Amino acid sequence: MFAGGMAIYLLARDRRDVFAWLVLTLNALVAVSQVGLPAREAVLGSTGYRIPDLLVAAVVLMCFGLVILATCTSLRSVHARWLMLAGVLTYPLYLLREWWGWWLTFKLHDRLPPLAVLVVTVATVLMAAWLVHRFVERPLAQPLRRAIDRSLRRAHSRESQV
Repeated sequence: MFAGGMAIYLLARDRRDVFAWLVLTLNALVAVSQVGLPAREAVLGSTGYRIPDLLVAAVVLMCFGLVILATCTSLRSVHARWLMLAGVLTYPLYLLREWWGWWLTFKLHDRLPPLAVLVVTVATVLMAAWLVHRFVERPLAQPLRRAIDRSLRRAHSRESQV
């Protein structure tokens, strides 16, 4: 997925980059087999619901397609508040979604209908991601940026002296 994102970054700079298209295509196929299909098995194990292979492939490829649309088309210049919120939540959501998402799913799947488990889990993990962004990332961003800048300036000045 990371390499696929890097290929999309290269395509955002030059949409005619054949190598980037090849890397993206290969990564999308690998993502279907290495991310989508194992996720399908995890869903089957925790919910008893079997997701068809074609649907798994379509969802994974759609995710790549949405990122391409957002970064390589005129949509990249759309500025909406909710998009900014979605953007700042991506990393904390990435950090929290698996452990807490599966934990909630396992805790709730015997007590609630599958759709309710999905809604509660997604809402809870999104709220937790927002809390991490609001009370951890935002307060620490400026001090961390200053510390990194100081450290880089010191390293640069040492290199200049050598």
